[in-house]
Amino acid sequence: HGTYILTSSYYRRAYGLTTDKTGISGLKPPFLVVSGHSCWLDYMIAFISMYPYRMNYVAAYNFLRNRILNRLLCLMGAISKYQFKNDLKAVKKMKQVIDRGGIVTIYPYGCLSNDGRPGGFAAFGIAKLIKFLKVPVVALQTNGGYLTRPRWTKQARRGVIQTKVFQVLSRDEVSTLSEEEIYSRIIESIYFDDYRWQR
Repeated sequence: HGTYILTSSYYRRAYGLTTDKTGISGLKPPFLVVSGHSCWLDYMIAFISMYPYRMNYVAAYNFLRNRILNRLLCLMGAISKYQFKNDLKAVKKMKQVIDRGGIVTIYPYGCLSNDGRPGGFAAFGIAKLIKFLKVPVVALQTNGGYLTRPRWTKQARRGVIQTKVFQVLSRDEVSTLSEEEIYSRIIESIYFDDYRWQR
């Protein structure tokens, strides 16, 4: 709780962070959170936006090779995953979190934005993962993250970051919709275009 108060106060003052999470009012774990990957601040933005929910983040293995990041991500209960390939060990750990009533947060695009829109490619495997986990899916949509802390600079700027948290798929929809329909909904829900949003 103390960490939340300190970080949320700083992010609201420095970056104008606001969050609308009325879209998940009353929702109880377990569930999966999906998000776009707009900037280096995303993990802290998710932590603040989803509080008081506690989550296990899926993080690229490369981040855990950094000693400081490894320590921080392990404290956050991060699940290490190799990028852009099937990682059955990571999927098994996600399932364990869900089975004990927890929340898993994943960034389907797998890499940071290069130009204010989603970077990389969201593999179709996200739909297969959702079918496998069989839990509701929540989207964390962020606007302004890229413009505040783009990947090509080491310094964040003062700006505005707005997040919206809402349920994309219910448990029943996960069971009845096709993988193609699930994939389409996920991609639409986490899309962002910071320059268009800014205009």
